[in-house]
Amino acid sequence: MGNFFDFFDYIWCMNEYLNKIKKELVGTTVPMVSVIVPLYNYQEYVLETIDSVVKQTYKDWELIIVDDYSTDNSYNVVRLHIQNLPNININLYQNERNSGVAAAMNHGLRYAKGKYILPLDADDKIAPIALEKYVAAAETNNADIAYSRSEQFQDANHIWMPPAAHFFKYVPWRNLLQSASMYRRDILDTIGNYDEDFSTMQDYVLWIRFGIYGFLNVVPIDETLFYYRSHGVSQSVETTKNYKLFPQLVLKHRDFYHPYYVRWAEGVMADDPKCIELWYGTSSWMMPNFVQLIEWCEEKDWEVIKQKLRDEFLPQIYAGNFNTIIPITLPNGSVVEIEYTNVPLHGDLIIGHKEKDVQQTFLPNPFPQGRTQPNPLAPFPQGRGDNPMVSVVVPLYNYQEYVLETIDSVVKQTYKDWELIIVDDCSTDNSYNVVRLHIQNLQGYNIRLEHNARNVGLSATRNAGISKANGKYILPLDADDMLAPTYLERTMAEMLASGADMVYTGLQCFGDENNIIQGIPYDAALMLLINIMPSCSLFKREVWENVGGYDESFTQAEDYNFWLSSMQNGFIGKLVAEPLVLYRVHSDSMSHEVDDYAKGNEMQAKLMLAHRELFEEQQVEWAEQVIARVPEALNMPNNKHVFYSPNATFEQKYEKNKQIVIDYYRKHNIIITK
Repeated sequence: MGNFFDFFDYIWCMNEYLNKIKKELVGTTVPMVSVIVPLYNYQEYVLETIDSVVKQTYKDWELIIVDDYSTDNSYNVVRLHIQNLPNININLYQNERNSGVAAAMNHGLRYAKGKYILPLDADDKIAPIALEKYVAAAETNNADIAYSRSEQFQDANHIWMPPAAHFFKYVPWRNLLQSASMYRRDILDTIGNYDEDFSTMQDYVLWIRFGIYGFLNVVPIDETLFYYRSHGVSQSVETTKNYKLFPQLVLKHRDFYHPYYVRWAEGVMADDPKCIELWYGTSSWMMPNFVQLIEWCEEKDWEVIKQKLRDEFLPQIYAGNFNTIIPITLPNGSVVEIEYTNVPLHGDLIIGHKEKDVQQTFLPNPFPQGRTQPNPLAPFPQGRGDNPMVSVVVPLYNYQEYVLETIDSVVKQTYKDWELIIVDDCSTDNSYNVVRLHIQNLQGYNIRLEHNARNVGLSATRNAGISKANGKYILPLDADDMLAPTYLERTMAEMLASGADMVYTGLQCFGDENNIIQGIPYDAALMLLINIMPSCSLFKREVWENVGGYDESFTQAEDYNFWLSSMQNGFIGKLVAEPLVLYRVHSDSMSHEVDDYAKGNEMQAKLMLAHRELFEEQQVEWAEQVIARVPEALNMPNNKHVFYSPNATFEQKYEKNKQIVIDYYRKHNIIITK
């Protein structure tokens, strides 16, 4: 397992980490509202935002500001400002990398204690009575979401009041709510936090999930309480710059949309020019009808059809003929009837506009109470021959009694788009022939058996297998371990949904030990204290290519070294907290643990010297002494933590490492955007 951990060290670290989080989450008071402000390069606006919260007539709130690795002076501007507000409940946090608005909101939610959450962009403001009105409306009506009239200012002057009566009927087609809408915190326990796959539109995706899960009690407040700054560098403006964002949203919630929408979204993502033209030439609320029309047309008729749409269809829509069937005569003489029954959702709706009470034809009951979350991914492909999605690489040395279970655990995967590469490292038992005969009985499966010319060790054998792999993603798997049947399905789903570079899971230990380890969420600072990722972790092939593969000079801790190199290159991991790796604990494991101070210190020292910039000067000096075999350093107990002050708490070690990572990324101009 590649020295995943010294078990007791890992458990200690996990307990300390969880205690740290608990301390951060538990406060002396529990406010009614947590206002969360994601901040990125808004030093000229953010103090107005803060002061608009400070001036609230309603006082039972906390303000959480998350600086998303700003490149201007935003962090220090806020830090100095809140020093002058000593008795106000304001907390400032800083991401260790630029991660986007959704990730910044999730960071803030980690510390939020309020019953309600109010997101507030760092360039916007709320009226002094906003929280008073929001809370009163929410408490009186047991609201899931409370929102108000909003007013644009600076570059534009416009008042907007989203429709309330049929709000969730329109959510699939257009985002009607401003991001600064207050909602119940406990709802996120059911629907999940902000989807970090969307760096913008994060609020829209959240409202869609509110609807999918049946949280439909939306309460409007007919007063202007939210002020939206309209300017060229607004984070919200970025949404319009990427025409693939809305199609991405559709495909993420494909069970929620009409098949015509899904077909159109797939076309845009595949750069189909017709589908892209529909996005730029129409409004999204017409899309299903237009996609339907294109399906009925031949390719050569496209220009003609576009003209007919402009001449015959659009005038009817703009004239207000929404509940009508409009005939379109095609060039071949046939007539297609296009039915349109949706209310147009342009931004020029005015306050007091009486919406047409029309029946939603595409989804007769799109938001049933208690509906489960749709699968965010299309059905997985069932194999790609010479171009599989995942390459499982198994280094093999003298494991004839275990390796067939390992192979069969891959064959039984629910996700089928894989290849299995087994590399025998000159086993001295009968491992090679045992595997060769076994895979002869597995015809139809994409399995290959390779053989090293000489025994080269675990790292070199992994590299040899990966160099022969065809997959976009790589999964190293030791020849004595196994995968749960859903391992690839769950990790691939997380990989595609989150955009992570590496995905790992919890463990089910068996053999000489029997316990479950759910795992610790990925944290670069924590990685400097302990290896939190098992060797059996799925990663993009480009990770291996960028870090230069496994360092073959490491005969132990080769995976830990690989993950540290990955972190230094700006790659990030994601945990699936399910025990999907079956880790066999036995005395002759290929990746045995280090069990004495000298060997442990040598391993730790070698890691430090391979990643000097991640450690402090005194740590590197200690490592050099160990490699020089200075007895005092070589035999020093508690080697993994000795370079901190003797009485340093876990929190102090963690915060020190966090700053090291931040400084390293800044020095090397590494911006993490996932």
